[in-house]
Amino acid sequence: MRKNYSIFFVLVFFFFIFCKTSLLKKKEIEQINQEFSAKKYVALLDISLFYYDFKNQNYEVLDNALKIKKGTISEIMIESSEDWLRIRCFDTLKDKKNHKGEVIFFLSIEDIEDDGIKLNKEKVLEILQTFLTKNFKEIK
Repeated sequence: MRKNYSIFFVLVFFFFIFCKTSLLKKKEIEQINQEFSAKKYVALLDISLFYYDFKNQNYEVLDNALKIKKGTISEIMIESSEDWLRIRCFDTLKDKKNHKGEVIFFLSIEDIEDDGIKLNKEKVLEILQTFLTKNFKEIK
């Protein structure tokens, strides 16, 4: 249970800075990623590229290709633009200069708006927290 607290607190921080339109300033992304970069995580499952289906309220596989293998020690980074948010994962055994990591989660704000779904900050926080805690465990 304690292992999930740090992920939860990072996501709570993320929640407070999450704008109504899901726009995150560069400085805010840097602060979130500083929290993540100080930690390492182990993948609990084989992970492909997922997205969250707001209509059906579940995670869907966007690409079946294996991105991160179960047991891989990883670093996590959040990236965003005006219309999307994604989680990128880096295998710590690979050189970051030559390996740009794997995108493991993608959320398109345009899809949400096109479907007439109002973005709910609490729901986005829950989606990210659930995805990370189901798939990763922080290691000390």
